[in-house]
Formats: sequence, C-alpha cells, structure tokens
Amino acid sequence: MGGTSVATPLWAGIIALVNQAAHTGGAGALNHALYPLAQQQYEGGGLNVFFDVTGGNNDFNHVRGYTAGVGYDLVTGLGSPDVGQLARALAPVECAGDCNNDAEVTINELIVGVNIAQDSAPLAACAAMDTNYDGRVTIDEIIAATGHALGSC
Repeated sequence: MGGTSVATPLWAGIIALVNQAAHTGGAGALNHALYPLAQQQYEGGGLNVFFDVTGGNNDFNHVRGYTAGVGYDLVTGLGSPDVGQLARALAPVECAGDCNNDAEVTINELIVGVNIAQDSAPLAACAAMDTNYDGRVTIDEIIAATGHALGSC
C-alpha cells in the first residue's frame, strides 16, 4: 500500500489536527495557503513547514519517472509536512502583539515588537507579533498590535 492510498488519510488526519489547533470548524481549501507557505520556505523567508525530500525518484518496472529535487517536484510535491509548524502557520493569531497570551497588549509588548522589527530582539521574544508567520515583524503587524493595545483582543 502506498501513494494516495496512504497520503490521503494521512493528510486528513493532519488537517484535523490543524483545525483542532486553530479552534476552527474547518481550514477550507488549502492550496491557496500551502503553496505560498512552501514558496516562502524554499525562497528562504518563511517557516519550515515542509521537510524537503531531495533524493530519489518514482521509476517503476523499467519505466522512467521523475526525480526528486530541491523545492516542489513531481515526485514528492511540496515535501513531507511538519505538522506542528503547519498548524502554527495556518492557525490565526488570536491577538496580535499579545506576547504572554493574557488577552491584553501592553506598551512593553509593543516595544518588544518594535525591537523585533529593528532586529534588536529575536522573534522568539514575542512570536504573536508575527501574524503572517513570515519570520519577521512589519509595521502593519505593529499597527495591528497597537490597535489591540488601544482596544482589546
């Protein structure tokens, strides 16, 4: 047993875990999210949501198939998913800028966000600032966090 007979139920289970992590009723159509995530990763600027399989081929019974390579290929597709990273990438941030997950954004958390944006603090200091999961904090994300500081999460 192999191929889609294995991959389809595995992906169903993976997406069930992603939905559970995101506290949603369903992730919906995923191609519009998966391919940009892979592109960001393979261009060097995003979460590593896929393990890139770069070796091997799908030759069978003396029929030449395709060869695996870096990034997307016709043998392994996008690669094998890292379920934890995929869930993080697809689950919405509940409150942009809420570094300690207490449902409030404080001035100190906004300062941490600015420091991350200026590369004077690591993203790990407040991952909730990176609402699009591209590995950096932009002015738009700081503005969203500021809106939460002025209002509420």
